[in-house]
Order: sequence, then structure tokens, then C-alpha cells
Amino acid sequence: AAGAALADGLSALDGVDLRPYLAGESYGPPHETLYWRIGKRKALRRGDWKALRNPGRGGSADWELYHLADDAGEMNNLADVEEDLLSELIDEWDDLDLDMVEPLFR
Repeated sequence: AAGAALADGLSALDGVDLRPYLAGESYGPPHETLYWRIGKRKALRRGDWKALRNPGRGGSADWELYHLADDAGEMNNLADVEEDLLSELIDEWDDLDLDMVEPLFR
């Protein structure tokens, strides 16, 4: 949207132009999947599902899985019930994370 050139070594950016959403011209989610990482914390959200790895949460470093439409407060971890889905979401997170670099700040 800003029209700036990409930095050396970058071939693409993974963003979405949000202007049509802000102007009321586009509706629905701008991304099918969102993912993020902050230090050792990791998460991926696809639709109503959220896979989360937060070592500081309850002391576990295991991945957790929540169905946000039914559990917005993330109280019912479905990782043991939906193992195949969790594995799929973790694989997707790993694929997306391959293109990321460690931040320059700490």
C-alpha cells in the first residue's frame, strides 16, 4: 500500500492490504490462517481452531488446541481429542515459520 521497494534479499511480503476492509468494500476474514510467535510462544489460528504453544501457560511446553467458537476463553484443551487436526496445524505452523527470521531486538 505504501509503494515502497522491498529490501535487498526479499522477494515478497506476506501481508494483506486492509484498506478495502477498512473502507467497507471487502468483508470476511482477510486471512484464512494467522500465525505468530513471540519468543518461545507460538500460535496458529485457522477458522475457529487455534493451536497454541505457550510454555508459561500452566507450565507445559506442549501444543494445545482450542475450538474458539465453542470455547473463546480457551479453557477446554482438545489436543488429545483432535490429534490429527493438531498435527496438521503444527505442520502448517512449521511451514509458515520457515520463512521467518529471528527478530533483531530482544
